[in-house]
Amino acid sequence: SLRVRQLMAITNQLKRDPIEVAENHPPIVKAIAKKDLKKATLLIQNHLESAKDLMIADLIQESSL
Repeated sequence: SLRVRQLMAITNQLKRDPIEVAENHPPIVKAIAKKDLKKATLLIQNHLESAKDLMIADLIQESSL
C-alpha cells in the first residue's frame, strides 16, 4: 500500500544506510532468476519481517513524540 511505501521511504532516508538498503534486494532477484523458489521465498519472508519490525518501531517512536 501507499502508506507502507511511505513509511519505508522515510525509514530508509532517516535511519538506514542506503547501501545497506540496496544490498537487501539483489539476493532475492538472483534467487528468482535461478528459479530457486524456496530460497527466494525465505529471503522475501526475512526481508518483509525486518521491514515490519522497522515500521513498528517507527510507529511506536512517532506515537511517543
